[in-house]
Amino acid sequence: MPKLPSYSELVCKLSEDSRREFLIELGTEKLQRVIEYSVNQEHLPITLTMDTTQFVVVSMDDMERLIAELAASLSVET
Repeated sequence: MPKLPSYSELVCKLSEDSRREFLIELGTEKLQRVIEYSVNQEHLPITLTMDTTQFVVVSMDDMERLIAELAASLSVET
């Protein structure tokens, strides 16, 4: 897999066919690691953008999965 771009260049669309989408600010390293893990596990395609805003687009179902993964990573690290 090619090297990941910087987060300021990364827009991850977890569910292109979902109409329920959110913007999530990538405000913490732990959340960034969850997103990077998902990318590395090939759960989502990657789209690059020149916009400097840091965000990912996810569906409701993917939001719940990411929160669960983040919670698991927090409980392991603390």
